[in-house]
Amino acid sequence: MPADEIRAAIKELEQDITLASQIGDKQILVWKIQEKRFAEAALARRNGTAPPSQKDFWPEVLTAEQLINLPPDPTRWVWNECLPLRATSALIAKSYTGKSTFAASLAISVARGIEFLGRETQAGPVLYVYLDGPIDELKESFIGLGLTAADPVYVYAGRKPDKVLPWVKEQCLAHGCKLLIVDTAQKFFGFREDKYEEKINTMQPMLDLVDEHNFHALFTYHAAKNSANTVSALGSVAVEANARVSLYLRKLDDSPYRIFDTMQNSGKRFESIGLSDPKEGLLYKTGSLFDIELTVISDQILAAVAATPGITGKDLRNEIPGRWRFIGMATARLKTAGKLEWTGRGKKGDPEKYFLPGSIASEDQKTAKIIDLFSRPKSTPAE
Repeated sequence: MPADEIRAAIKELEQDITLASQIGDKQILVWKIQEKRFAEAALARRNGTAPPSQKDFWPEVLTAEQLINLPPDPTRWVWNECLPLRATSALIAKSYTGKSTFAASLAISVARGIEFLGRETQAGPVLYVYLDGPIDELKESFIGLGLTAADPVYVYAGRKPDKVLPWVKEQCLAHGCKLLIVDTAQKFFGFREDKYEEKINTMQPMLDLVDEHNFHALFTYHAAKNSANTVSALGSVAVEANARVSLYLRKLDDSPYRIFDTMQNSGKRFESIGLSDPKEGLLYKTGSLFDIELTVISDQILAAVAATPGITGKDLRNEIPGRWRFIGMATARLKTAGKLEWTGRGKKGDPEKYFLPGSIASEDQKTAKIIDLFSRPKSTPAE
C-alpha cells in the first residue's frame, strides 16, 4: 500500500478512536488502537524511520487484557463458522456424488449473501474455475440452481491457463472476490497424488495468496476408493493437512441420499446432515444422519412389503440388511404416517403382517373367495 494511503488510513482510524472513546465502546477502541499501531509501523518502514534491522517486519504484541477484549471480527467468515477468509478448504467426494453442484450452490449463496445449510454467508463476488469439464456442464449446473444475470459470479471452464496462479490472482483482485472455487485441485496444481512434500510445496503459494489478499479458496478433490461410508482425499494426507477446513460429501449405503459433514481447525464442525435433491434448486438440509438412515430403511421396508404382501416383522429383519432397532422404528413411523397397514397383534402365534394401504381388503376378498369355493355345499340331484 502506498504511503499516502497509509496516512489516510491512520487519519480515519484516529477518527474511529475518538468516536469509540466518546460512546464508551471499549472493544472497538482496543481494536482500532491496535490497527492504528500496525498502520504507523508500516508507515515508519516506508519512510525509513524504523531501525535498519527491522524494515521487513516488526509487529506489535498484545497484552493478555487486549487479547481478551478484542471484539469478534464479523467479516472473518465467508461462510459463518465454516470457511474463514485468508484460508483454503478441501471439498472431497467420489465421482457422481455432487461436488460441483454443492460448490455451485455455495457460490450462489455467497454471491447473494444468503444462508447456506443454515449458516450465514458474507456477500461478495465469487470466481468459479472449472477445469474438470466443458462450459456447458457448468452452465447447466448453475442454471438448474437458479443463477441469475444479477449474481456476481464469474466463471471459467476449459483448459488450465498458463501461469495459473498469477492468472487467478489477477481475476480475484479485478473482481474483488471473497471466494474462489477451483474444480478440481488435481488439475489446477498438477501434482502427483502420492508425493506429500511435492503437494505441500506446490500448494504453499496459494496459501500465501489468500492470506495476502483476504479471500477464501475452496478446492474440490476426488476421493479415494475406500469404503462406501467414509471419504478421504485421493493420494497423500497433504490435502487435508494443508486445508483449514475439510468438507466431505458421500452417498449413504449406495442410496440416492447424500450426506455432508466437515473436519475443521477453527469454527464449528458440521455434524453429518442430509442434503436435498439438486433438482429442487439450491441445496438445503433435509435432516440429521439419523433421519436419513431411517428414511433409507423405510424405503426398503415399503419395497419389501410391496413385493411380499403380508410379510412379518421377523421376515423384514431377514430381508433387509441393517440394525433391528432402525427397522422397528422405521416400521412404527410408517404405521403412524398411514403408509403401512397391518393385521395381527404382534404376539406369539399372531405376528403382525404388513401391507401397503388398501391392500388388506383385497387380500381378505381373495381369502373369502377361496373359502367360498371350498365351503360351498354340494348340490343334490332333484328327486
